[in-house]
Amino acid sequence: MHRNYLQKISRKITEKLELSLFKSNRDAKIAPVFDSQVDFLLQLLQASADSDGDAKVIHSLLEANQEKLDMNFAQVLRSWTTATLLDLDPESAQNTVIDVFNFSYQLQDCSLGNRADNLEIAITGYEIALTIFTRDRFPEEWAIMQHNLGNAYLDCIQREKVENLEQAISCYQQTLQVYTRDRFPDEWATTQNNLGLTYFYRIQGEKAENLEQAISCYQKALQVYTCDRFPYEWATTKNNLGLTYFYRIQGEKAENLEQAISCYQKALQEYTREAFPQDHAETAFTQGLAYVDAKRFTDAYDIFKSAIDTVEFLRDEIVSGNEIKKEWNKLYRCMVEVCVELQYYDQVVEYIKRSNIPNLVELPIIQSSPELYQLQNINKEKHFLEAEVKYNLTEMLYQFQQPPQDLF
Repeated sequence: MHRNYLQKISRKITEKLELSLFKSNRDAKIAPVFDSQVDFLLQLLQASADSDGDAKVIHSLLEANQEKLDMNFAQVLRSWTTATLLDLDPESAQNTVIDVFNFSYQLQDCSLGNRADNLEIAITGYEIALTIFTRDRFPEEWAIMQHNLGNAYLDCIQREKVENLEQAISCYQQTLQVYTRDRFPDEWATTQNNLGLTYFYRIQGEKAENLEQAISCYQKALQVYTCDRFPYEWATTKNNLGLTYFYRIQGEKAENLEQAISCYQKALQEYTREAFPQDHAETAFTQGLAYVDAKRFTDAYDIFKSAIDTVEFLRDEIVSGNEIKKEWNKLYRCMVEVCVELQYYDQVVEYIKRSNIPNLVELPIIQSSPELYQLQNINKEKHFLEAEVKYNLTEMLYQFQQPPQDLF
């Protein structure tokens, strides 16, 4: 029913909205952009309504209109819905807002177009939806929208990072007013994990207290996220908890490191190289850092080796040109430093070669090692000899291929 009504009033509302926008911005150049974006908005709403929010239908439409998904579209969305919802009956307003929520949800995790703009549009859509789906009248729907809005603010690229994190915390805390452990245990655990992540990154407040809040949230999530029932979520939360213990300020440093290492070890039970290679590499790397801080260099060598083997297993995805992507440069640097500590000098050379990272041999720990300095000279001489032999062989082959000259 709301579709037909929406079609009938859409042009009337659009004309009224267009006049309003032009009063505040008289630049005639925006007219074609405005018209195309309003038309696209109506297409999105219609497609969502006709398909009952089918993700494939919405994604296909978003993919075909990436150029329209910018900050101006977020303004068009807010202005158009604000004007439109006032003229709709309650049922039609609810249905329209559901359609707005559907494409906002798809856009939030969309890899197409500009990530920052996508998140701004999603935030706008969720805020619009919350004007209709209030906690008093629609508590469950309200909680879903608050949680998604929190996720969008956590990932938000635009605006001030400090404020985005505070907004995310507020959204998650409001969500937990409805998502209690007794009534919605799975959703409660998810929200606790996300709230923990936000406290971990929080800028406002005391860092030590924020980390304690994060630990508390993760521990609560693990009351529901057990290894048997939610293996991947359990591993993810264990990994997050391990990272928080690694950076923890309160308590004894040695004990915090052991707690971090224990969490990483448990996470890696699920994060296998075969099943989740990217997660395995990242968790193995952070576990290695904890081993290094604990002066357990042999353990660090073993786990860094596992991480590097996995990174090279994923080489096609992470290599840029002839070099490993920068996000993994630190892994190779750490491995080289651990090899120096353990006096595995042959392995130092091996991992420098495997990394393809320029200037890795200039690390201070390498430059200060007499053994490595000597080894570098040996390698230089070896490369020089190899180059000289190759040159001589090339010359011999060239001479051999030349036709014999006339003896007379």
